[in-house]
Amino acid sequence: MRGKPFEPGNKVGRGRPLGSRNKATLLAQQTLDSNSPALVRKCILMALQGDTKAMQICMDRILPARRELPVRIGKISTRTTADLGNASEAVTQRVIEGKLTPSQGKAVADMIEQRRKVIETGDLDNRLRTMEEQCAA
Repeated sequence: MRGKPFEPGNKVGRGRPLGSRNKATLLAQQTLDSNSPALVRKCILMALQGDTKAMQICMDRILPARRELPVRIGKISTRTTADLGNASEAVTQRVIEGKLTPSQGKAVADMIEQRRKVIETGDLDNRLRTMEEQCAA
């Protein structure tokens, strides 16, 4: 029986606890921690002497590459459900025109959908309170 060699409730073959590291990883981490100041100084010195790889390592730590660029879509109102329909149409139009990439358009559309859920939940809460007040009266 591959993948489940022990019966449920087995106390002997529990294995290493979840999240614990093995001895080699712990030793490597301790070695790195104890030598890190000297390694950083050496890397900076090598970078200053013109070692391009050392320069790249230093720059990657100082100014990491951006994962995503900000998206500029202009002012779009999202206060009401009617506004959300207009906002969705505006995002779709910008993707069609090439002003937004499809992935950027999807990200903005997902935010519009989240806003719709917030508005919908607030609207349902207001309706429920009104109904409860009418029933209590």
